[in-house]
Amino acid sequence: MLSTCQWIRDCQYLLLQGPPGVGKTHLAVALATRALENGFSVSYYHVDEWMYQLKRDGDLHPSQLKHRKYMATNLLVLDEFGYQSMSREEANLFFRVISYRYDSADDEQGDSKLAGSISRRRSSCRGDFG
Repeated sequence: MLSTCQWIRDCQYLLLQGPPGVGKTHLAVALATRALENGFSVSYYHVDEWMYQLKRDGDLHPSQLKHRKYMATNLLVLDEFGYQSMSREEANLFFRVISYRYDSADDEQGDSKLAGSISRRRSSCRGDFG
């Protein structure tokens, strides 16, 4: 099912997690490549650079966010997630994006997706991703 990209069409999320060095990033890049081959738009971010953009866009009205690359792309790949803990502000910004993309997927019948590649996840960092 992953190689057909049906999970993207069905607005399903994918979370890859595990210890460092097991191939999460490699798998995420392969799935992103497959999505591109199937005509989907893809954005790939390391979480620190993505969080920088979220903070920069933090004061924008939600209607203005829909034009941001991380909101408009079909597949959003977040890498190195969970390596550092999030501040309260960062957690709120993260939730804002996830909520908007989830609501957009319902409204647009499948145009917004999220894939997270979690690597170097510390055992002390147990975030709620659902």
